[in-house]
Amino acid sequence: MVVISSAIVVITAVSLYDYFSARSWNQVTSSSRNNVVFEKRNQKYGAYQIRRDYDRRIVLILFIFCSTIGLSY
Repeated sequence: MVVISSAIVVITAVSLYDYFSARSWNQVTSSSRNNVVFEKRNQKYGAYQIRRDYDRRIVLILFIFCSTIGLSY
């Protein structure tokens, strides 16, 4: 049980570190890129909001997934 929980924590940490350390202009969800692309456009809906909120959704999905797996054991 402890081994599985530890593995889940390590995999989650490595995944989050890898995702957030690779932030650059080439990523579609990069905030600096989105600010340039959507500078003179409506930012209240559509692709801007999807790209802006993507990071939070990924973290939430990973948290729920890992919690579910951890609690099921």
